Amino acid sequence: MQHHKTLTDKKWAQYSFSEQLLMIGSEFSRILHLKHEEDQKRCIERAYELIDLTLEDTRWRGRTKELLRLREVLGAEYINKIDFRKIRRYYEYCLDFSKGKNL
Repeated sequence: MQHHKTLTDKKWAQYSFSEQLLMIGSEFSRILHLKHEEDQKRCIERAYELIDLTLEDTRWRGRTKELLRLREVLGAEYINKIDFRKIRRYYEYCLDFSKGKNL
């Protein structure tokens, strides 16, 4: 299911890696602020969609390992009860990267 209806791979490719990670991080932020598990799971699904678009972006071939790992641990959060401490860490990772701290 496509959650970002107007977002195409071509449009996504207009953003830098930092901008893409910041938008992925915004989904983690939403998870932290939502009360209902169904809404939180939809945010995880949207984050998956954005991670997949980032993985398809050929400019970031050297960074696929960290993105695949993020996708893997996010899957565990989707299947199990969401650990908000981990979600906060994912959010902070994306935010720090967008600020250039992980470059």
